[in-house]
Amino acid sequence: MKVKDLGYNIIVSQEAVGDHHTNASVLYYRVGFPVQRNQIDFISKWADKLFWTGWEVW
Repeated sequence: MKVKDLGYNIIVSQEAVGDHHTNASVLYYRVGFPVQRNQIDFISKWADKLFWTGWEVW
């Protein structure tokens, strides 16, 4: 979202492959994961860029 705010066009390649290791840093450092804090931080930063369109399918 930040890249788009800078004026760049976003192109998504459907052939792209990536790896994501859920909780890898939590397991490595043996600490609790602040899920609620991350949600609050994300929403407070990007709330004006998030659009909910789930209601359109009803």
